[in-house]
Amino acid sequence: AELYARLARHRYGQSLDDVMGLLVTGEVVSPTRLDALQGMYPNARVRSVYGLTELNSGLFSCSKGAYHFIPNGQTLVELRGDDICSRAQILFTVLRQDTRVVRYQTGDIGRLVPRCRCEQEGPALMLRGRSVDEIAPDLFLAELSDALHKEIGLHNLFATRRDGRIRVLVKANGSERSTTAQTLMDKHPHLDIQVSPYANDDQCLPLSKSCTVAIDHGGIDAL
Repeated sequence: AELYARLARHRYGQSLDDVMGLLVTGEVVSPTRLDALQGMYPNARVRSVYGLTELNSGLFSCSKGAYHFIPNGQTLVELRGDDICSRAQILFTVLRQDTRVVRYQTGDIGRLVPRCRCEQEGPALMLRGRSVDEIAPDLFLAELSDALHKEIGLHNLFATRRDGRIRVLVKANGSERSTTAQTLMDKHPHLDIQVSPYANDDQCLPLSKSCTVAIDHGGIDAL
């Protein structure tokens, strides 16, 4: 969606004012990222969908970036943990006659918002990231991306794990210096965060992305 907006405006000079709605799914989308999309599509209602969308069991984000528990008669959402207001595992139970799915652990970590400050109010779920993407104690890759987005703007992350060390390559159109990255590396010696610019002359993001940590097989240097 970000790539399409940049191409439409900067390469083809087209307005996106006629886009009335935008649904994004597939990755953990932070509130900052949703706000950026809202700025690109000013007249659209921008929402992220989270859950078992292939089984029509999804939660829709609100204007604050949280996901609300909208009952549909077939899905139960469970948060498991000692303090679900700070950290919880997310589980879905789908109650349908045409499927054998009973319980599904998403592999994601979130927290309960007892009373969301959006127009819907009530309890909501705030996503933190995938459990395998906890790159430092209580720090998820999605949260790193959110912090970088506020500092350097649009970017792509390529993260790899090898021998206990995590290397994060940040491709961005802005500065190669990041206070956020340096602060995190000083605090967590096993983190190596490098920021480098894209080589695109037209300043449009390439057709590539990664929001999860992979095992390093020596290929990240080619990027």
